Amino acid sequence: MNDQSINFIDNSTLTAVKRCPLHAHYRYEMHWSPEDRPIYFDFGTAWHTMQDAVWPAICWDHVSQEEAYQQGCAAFDAKWTELGLDPHPSQAVAEEWAPRTPGIAREMLKNYITVRYDWLRYKITLLAVEQPFVVPLDPDDPTLFYTGRLDKVAEENGEIIAPEHKTTTVYRISGDHFASQWIESFDPNSQVDGYNHGLKMHYREKVKGVLIDGAMVHKKVHDAFRFIPSYRSTHQLEAWRQETLYWARAWLRFIETGFIPRNTNGCVNQYHKTCEYIGTCRQYNRAIHDLEPPRGMKVEKWEPYNLSLLHKAAQEALDE
Repeated sequence: MNDQSINFIDNSTLTAVKRCPLHAHYRYEMHWSPEDRPIYFDFGTAWHTMQDAVWPAICWDHVSQEEAYQQGCAAFDAKWTELGLDPHPSQAVAEEWAPRTPGIAREMLKNYITVRYDWLRYKITLLAVEQPFVVPLDPDDPTLFYTGRLDKVAEENGEIIAPEHKTTTVYRISGDHFASQWIESFDPNSQVDGYNHGLKMHYREKVKGVLIDGAMVHKKVHDAFRFIPSYRSTHQLEAWRQETLYWARAWLRFIETGFIPRNTNGCVNQYHKTCEYIGTCRQYNRAIHDLEPPRGMKVEKWEPYNLSLLHKAAQEALDE
């Protein structure tokens, strides 16, 4: 199989295509990315990195709660610094970031370990951390693959689950503080559906499914956590596969023909945020392939996976 003929598609790209194909072109073909990342993106990244330290420390190394906390804080601070942020910001900066601050993350982690420690230590077997996967989208097409990365893979009571760390600031006063609209956003959800598909393709009949590991980010409430089972039936996964195959083929057709349409209904999203490429879109109204990035943009390729490893995994998937 010729590596040049293989196409890999992931949820981030497909989400952009559905929003607006021209938006996807600027981000994933031109590789334009805003120079200033929103703080919610960096906080989510650092929270994941923190959990990547805490889970193995408890599940594999069997450390104490205090040691797990220290390792988690160190991992968060290191990632925060790598992202160009101060892990010990001034009060003014912390107020600007709030509630997504390092201090709140540390308080959340302390409570998270208290709540989750026994489950992590005694109830599950952690199998993998940040586990990438590559699975074919069409059994009749050996050149098109869906890729993703599972936060964690674990075994509980003989079944395989994939815990996915998610944070939210969507708060409600009553109950466990998680708003119903946030909980319901995971079903249906193309990312979660795709992760269930990848999990099923690799672990077959042992799979239970994706388990959302939700954490509330709030100025005052630092102990709100919730598991949200997000399992899928066979017919639900088949519906996702067919829909994903439709959008993947549409995206590849846009690239091949060079005609990349706009979706002007996606210029402002549900959070009333304007598309970051709207200036270029208004000026040119179409895909231009030889433009320099506009002011406020930089060239930054979306490369969450090692390409050579993807090709190797694709071949292994075909051989199964």
